[in-house]
Amino acid sequence: MGRLGDPAHTDIAGMEGERVKCEPLQRSDPVPIKRSRSDSLPPHPFLPASLMNAFGGSSFGTGKPSPGTSPLGFFASISTSMPTSFPLTMMGSLVADDEHVTVWEPTTGKTVAGNAAPYRRNLSSWLSTHPGWEEKADELKSTKRRSAARRARVAAASFAALCAHEQVSTLLHQDLQNRMKNLGICVADALDDAYLNGEWSTDDYVRLEEGLVKLAHEIYLGGNDLGVLRDNRWQTVTATVGSDKAEDDVLTRAFSLLSRGMASAPASMKLIT
Repeated sequence: MGRLGDPAHTDIAGMEGERVKCEPLQRSDPVPIKRSRSDSLPPHPFLPASLMNAFGGSSFGTGKPSPGTSPLGFFASISTSMPTSFPLTMMGSLVADDEHVTVWEPTTGKTVAGNAAPYRRNLSSWLSTHPGWEEKADELKSTKRRSAARRARVAAASFAALCAHEQVSTLLHQDLQNRMKNLGICVADALDDAYLNGEWSTDDYVRLEEGLVKLAHEIYLGGNDLGVLRDNRWQTVTATVGSDKAEDDVLTRAFSLLSRGMASAPASMKLIT
């Protein structure tokens, strides 16, 4: 195997399980992504089970993503409905449907649910015209869970669109490598789960996807010119994930997530712009 950064030999999909000597990465020698070898990708080492279960399964990373897996396996489940416009998808074209909210009157125990219940968008005005009524506590918890699941689905769909857009994702991947080089982070370690620090929650990964998607959208709107980006762009991505996160940890996980996502993107989903 060639050393990391050698375009003639480096294969992202083939580095797992093998320690690679960390060489200084040159800006002119980005680690290439092989997009036709998704059947050789190993399981993702650090995606929490809760995130995978939120999409209905745990087959992500087995080499043949199926509908319902998360987040990179989400490609299959949106391939037939994803808009062909990259920025439209990136801006969240998968808008969650409004929903009815179960309300009740504690003094009488009366409950209104289903289609007879108010929509969430009208809940405040409905409650103001129905004194003594309120949203049921258990319904509120359930609503928060559904909202979190919808947010995760939209983030995964947008991230899938990013990874399928070859030009934008490649530029983002190269810019990420350059930032890692400047901080002295070994790119080889980014694909080694033993290097990763601490536990990340489902929300942490969702926010990471959102941060990467937002940065990719800026690249797209800037005419695929990295020069239009702010100097503190990766610090901003880190802050998006959480104030308690170290930048090197965020960048390491971002590199692994983006590398695997780009390699897993089916050819049928690649967008031409």
